Amino acid sequence: LTKGCSALVKQRSNAFEFLGCDIMFTNDYQVRILEINHTPALSPHTNLENQIKADSVKDMFGVVDVTNERKERVKMLSNEAKEVVNHLLSTNSLPKKMKFLRNATTKDFWVVIDTELENDQRGNLTRVLPNVELLKYQLHNRNYLIQEWWDSGLSLYDLTWESIPGGKPEEEEEEEEEEEKEEEEEV
Repeated sequence: LTKGCSALVKQRSNAFEFLGCDIMFTNDYQVRILEINHTPALSPHTNLENQIKADSVKDMFGVVDVTNERKERVKMLSNEAKEVVNHLLSTNSLPKKMKFLRNATTKDFWVVIDTELENDQRGNLTRVLPNVELLKYQLHNRNYLIQEWWDSGLSLYDLTWESIPGGKPEEEEEEEEEEEKEEEEEV
C-alpha cells in the first residue's frame, strides 16, 4: 500500500492528514466514534481491508492535489470566468442566475473554481467543511459566494467563452494574442 501511495504523490511538498476512525452504529443508526487514530495502520490484513484503505488513500491524494499544474489551471479558469462575466455585464446579457457574480473579484472566482475542482476530485469522500448545509449558517466572507454558487446550479463550464453564444469577441481575442506575444518576447 505504501508503494501505491508514493506513486500517487505528484509533489513532495503536498501536506495531508490521514486519520483512522473506529466507529459504531447504534440500533437507531446514530454514529458513535470510539477512537480516532492519528497514525492508522495501513498494512493489509485482508484483501477487502486492503481495497478499502487503498481507495481511501487514492481519494485523499486526489483532493490534496496542489501541484503547479492545478494552480495554473485554477488561475487560468478564474481569469477567464472574470472576463466572461465582465463581457456579459458590459453587454447587459448576464443571466439572472449569475447576478450574484456582478461584483465578484478575480480572487472570488478563484475560491469558487478551487472549491468546484475539489468537489470534482473528491472521489468517494464527503465534503465536511464547507458544505451546502453548514454554509447557510456561516455566511462569512467567501462562504456566501460559494453558497450562492451552489444554489444557482451553475457549473464551472458555465463561465467559459465556449458557453457564451457567439463565443469570445474578436477584439478581446486580438488583445489576448498581443499579450501572449509580449510574454513570449519577455521569455
